[in-house]
Parts: sequence; structure tokens; C-alpha cells
Amino acid sequence: ARIAVGSEILKEFIRVCAIDLYGTVIGQTQISLPFSNTPSYFQAVVSAIQSFIDSLPLESSRILGLGIAIQGLVSADGQKVIYGKILDCTGLAANQFGQYLGIPCLLVHDSEASACAELMHQEHISHAVYLSLNRNLGGAIVLNGAIYRGTALMSGTMEHICLIPEGRPCYCGKNGCLEAYCSADSLKKIAGMELDLFFKRLRCRKQEEVSVWNAYLEHLAMAIATIRHVIDCDVIIGGLINTWMTDEDFSLLTSLVQRFCPLSQQTIRLIPGCHDLNLASIGAGLPFITGFLNQI
Repeated sequence: ARIAVGSEILKEFIRVCAIDLYGTVIGQTQISLPFSNTPSYFQAVVSAIQSFIDSLPLESSRILGLGIAIQGLVSADGQKVIYGKILDCTGLAANQFGQYLGIPCLLVHDSEASACAELMHQEHISHAVYLSLNRNLGGAIVLNGAIYRGTALMSGTMEHICLIPEGRPCYCGKNGCLEAYCSADSLKKIAGMELDLFFKRLRCRKQEEVSVWNAYLEHLAMAIATIRHVIDCDVIIGGLINTWMTDEDFSLLTSLVQRFCPLSQQTIRLIPGCHDLNLASIGAGLPFITGFLNQI
């Protein structure tokens, strides 16, 4: 009856998908397109999305809108990036895409988009912290089944919790942030190899990789323990690294979190997230789906 289009903009490529009123993906594509904050880039993105829309066997009148997941904090109305250090895109506006497509357009913080898509799959969760272990780490806080963004729209930016004072440099300009220890890029840098090779060697019990992984999980556990002292709820572990994690990894991570929590009676529940790489794209399109369903 209606569909929404969702897209995720990353440094080297964009993902695009179409979802129906159930949030089910009915079409998807990935396009190599290095990001640049230039009119030619925006036009190329619009052209790629328009080609994708044209390939769908549906009338354009059924399209509710386009949601774009972006690595940055977004204004309350979803129309502007208010902090975009990773892509250097602060000030980017939704109409830089929407004006060419002729459909409503919203920007969504990528971590919040992924968290929304997770909630669609895990409907029993009302309160949770979502940690996205992607190339750059992200997070979101879920209260009463909805994203809590805070008064300055900064809630959930757990990537900039100071984990190790005066530690490794972070892209934000400070040192010791969780981003510098628990993002996929940080793990890749410390491992000195691509992550698929790292995890292959890890599963073969190579000692150096085991040591790197144990240190990674210890840092992650320290962060989760800190977060749980602020908000006592389940923690959903999503993102790229989650796709390689095993039940054994989650058991070890849970025991490490318990070790860092002085209140031994606490029940620690770490929930594996979905392995769908389109999660942020799906979540970016969901505001149009929920908005339409609420109207009817």
C-alpha cells in the first residue's frame, strides 16, 4: 500500500533500501560513492536513489518519503546535521536531497536509526541501551519503546565517554574516548589487519589475536558496566563486530561486565543485535512508516 525509502551515507558508499508497512525490505542496493560535501556529490546521491526508486515495481505516489541515516547528530525536526565531525558535514540539510527527488526527506542519526530497526525485531524490549559496534562506535537510549534524545539531542553518544584518561586520541579531539578502544576501526588498527582475517585467526586461537580480543572485550565491559550504573537496563550489542561474535564471546563479555559491577546481585543481560547490514537504512525509513500508520 505504501513504502518508505531508507538510505545510509558512509565514507565510501551509500546503502539504499525500500521497506513496506511491516518494515520488511522489498528492495536494496549498495553504491560506491566516496563522500564529499559538494553539490556534485549530492546530485550523484540523488541520481542513484532516483534510479533505485525507478527500479521498484510501484507507483511513485506510494512512496511516503526518504530517510537518510547519517554519521552525525541531527536537529529535532530531522532537517539539519548539527554535529557531523566524522564526515565533516555539520550544517548538511535534508533539502539538499529532497528538493531534487520531490518527496519528503528526513535526516536521522545512524545509531538511532539502527536502534529503531532493532526495536522492530525485538518488540518485547521497552527499555535498553543500544551499542552499535560499527567502524565508528555509536549508541542510543531506548525508554518506553522510543529513542530518548535528551534536551540537547546528545543522549546516547556513548562513544565519547572517557574510558582511559589521556588515552588514545579520538576524532572528537579528546583522548581516551570509548570510540578509540571499542569501534571496529580501533580494533582493526590495533590488530593490524582486516577484521575478517583477524576473526579467522582468532577462531584458530592464535595467541596474539586472542590477547587483542580479550583486551577489546575488557574495555567494552568497562564501558557497559559504567553505562549500567547510569541506566539499569538491557544492553543490545549491534553493529559490524556483532556479526562476528559468538555465544562464547557474549558469555565472556557478560562475565567481564559482572566483574566490573560492584553490585554482585545485578542481573546482566546482553542481547545480540540483528546481523542485517541494512539496519540503519531500514531504521531511517521507519519514521515515515510509523507516521503513516499513526495517521490511520
